[in-house]
Amino acid sequence: MPEATISYNLHKRVAFNVEQIKSVDASTFDFFIIIPKEHALVLIFYYAPWCRYCKDKWNKYVAVEEYFADRDDIKFGRVNCDHATNRWLCTKHGALRNYPYIQLYKDGHDIGVDVSDIFNDVSKAVDYLTLLLT
Repeated sequence: MPEATISYNLHKRVAFNVEQIKSVDASTFDFFIIIPKEHALVLIFYYAPWCRYCKDKWNKYVAVEEYFADRDDIKFGRVNCDHATNRWLCTKHGALRNYPYIQLYKDGHDIGVDVSDIFNDVSKAVDYLTLLLT
């Protein structure tokens, strides 16, 4: 097997760096979603560190977050569903069915919108969220 292929496969299995986005867990979730009220939209990225699909979509999620970094009416968080303390939270929000799972919350409420597929394309995700914020 060529060395480039081996190194690519090993790279794909390594847990990815998620420190750019605020970590939310079962004890801080409600506070993050509801307070402060000026944040009209909240997106939560439910993931498992070993999930290669999560790693691929994570880079797009971070790119969208960076685009909206100067705005105070949208915020981005993440929940590690691999942590035992977050299992019930992930189950409650439907995240254990399929990783990654990106859920949209508006004005402190779960509005039942899974936006995971929109994040396949950064420009489409930016356009969609911009439309919701107007």
